[in-house]
Amino acid sequence: MKSRSLLLIAGTLLVIACVPPYAVWLLPGSTRAHLGFAHATKRHGSKVRPVWRVEVRTCGGFLPDLRKIPDTILWVSRATDPWRTPPRVTKTIVYGQNVPDLVDSAGPADLHPGCYYLTLNSDLSFATVGFWILPDGSAREFSRVERDSIWTRASRHGAAELVADSIATESCRNSYTTAGTDTNAVRRVDVLVPYDTTRFSALTCSDLRRVDPARVEPHYRPHPGGV
Repeated sequence: MKSRSLLLIAGTLLVIACVPPYAVWLLPGSTRAHLGFAHATKRHGSKVRPVWRVEVRTCGGFLPDLRKIPDTILWVSRATDPWRTPPRVTKTIVYGQNVPDLVDSAGPADLHPGCYYLTLNSDLSFATVGFWILPDGSAREFSRVERDSIWTRASRHGAAELVADSIATESCRNSYTTAGTDTNAVRRVDVLVPYDTTRFSALTCSDLRRVDPARVEPHYRPHPGGV
């Protein structure tokens, strides 16, 4: 499981490294009733790319005990065929209002006091900004401390997930060993979920056996061809 997680992390970093930088930020004076954003190749810059997709969702993430907080998509507006008909360039976006050459595929839903993210995709890049709607109706971006706190908690969750993967793998292997060649017993092991699903994935032993048979299958034999 560790090698699988490390491969996923490496692949993500490679993709990020190949994406040109882009920025999106909350416009001063934004409120729940009129929530405005600007975007450019750098924060407060003037070079703007066409917008292909905009998404606003509630903040997901992790509680201090690493339980997952689900997010909810509130608004999605996207280009229907950007390769054939590139959207016109627009410098600002207002929540829930028409974006030139984009169509809404979800929402917009009402905003309430709380935590949100807006993610913007252009033809070459993407950018995300986190923000709060406050009880008085005003809006503000995450502070640096808040951004760092979210990153730290996500990093803790990633480390804990590696441990959980290792424990789950060992648990499934032991259960398969106990089941032996009893087909019914193996089927019962297949559907076991060896994770705390409030904090981690809901993978079954069958899933883990398929993804990493060398560590889960007690009688695993590598393919003669090395595949």
